[in-house]
Amino acid sequence: MKPYLDLLSFIQVKNSLYDLNSTFEDLTTLAKEDNAINVLLSNEYKVNNIVISLSHTDDVQNKEFIADAIKLNPIIIYDEPEIEVMKNHSNPKAPPVPPAPQIETVVLGGEGIHNSDFSAYCTAGFWVGSRTNSTPYLMTAGHCSRIGPFNPDGTFDFYHFPWGSSGGGLLIGSMAPPNWSVAIADMLRIYGTVELDTAGSLVCKSGYRTHNTCSEIVAFGVRVINLRGNEFNGIIKIKEFALQGESGAPVFPFVEEMLPGIFIMGMLTGGIIGKFSYVAPIGKLITDDIYILTG
Repeated sequence: MKPYLDLLSFIQVKNSLYDLNSTFEDLTTLAKEDNAINVLLSNEYKVNNIVISLSHTDDVQNKEFIADAIKLNPIIIYDEPEIEVMKNHSNPKAPPVPPAPQIETVVLGGEGIHNSDFSAYCTAGFWVGSRTNSTPYLMTAGHCSRIGPFNPDGTFDFYHFPWGSSGGGLLIGSMAPPNWSVAIADMLRIYGTVELDTAGSLVCKSGYRTHNTCSEIVAFGVRVINLRGNEFNGIIKIKEFALQGESGAPVFPFVEEMLPGIFIMGMLTGGIIGKFSYVAPIGKLITDDIYILTG
């Protein structure tokens, strides 16, 4: 230990780890009891406090929770009053893009996808396989399919929207053998997956709008209570590096020595514009039946 003393620095903090964890759970209980919505709780050691992310649009619904939460002295931050709305790249009155199953295309992780009437945009994540069949699947954020329009059988069609495209793409249907790559100025090859656990680590994403950007991990184990009151745990909070339309983007640690290869550590699921992005860790995406396709 003695040889390393000059490399160490210690900062006195007010809240112990026990206190932080206890406050985190107490705030979760209050949020449920007060029927709070769109609440994001993160235990952030760098600021030695619990950070609550809220939206002013929910102030009426969250009034009781905010009053109760303030008594526990957390840090409360709000998103911007106006959320950026992505403009359509096509005439909204135009008929749906017709399917073109006879044409083959390659879809890379990080490229754009949209629904048939251009009312929803997301980003293609990465290709996965199932141990129960030989069909490859393209994984993206689950909320990307909530808007519709839906097919009679309840399914949802996505269309390809590559980087630099100015109009609607081809139906992601009949495709060439999938390319297990992530889009960048040159393609990055997916070598596998990795789970991170260190705040301050540098990670990057490949997204439809801002392409490749990198930022710093702020906190792990973030808890989200959404508009419906559903609770999600284990989310990773990152300093903002994405815009609306990039949900589903693959996220990976930046290790220059490994390029052009990467290891996927998660998928972008949302965030607060101008402040933070939120990522679902790879351990929550890959199940016993699903595995990521590499190459």
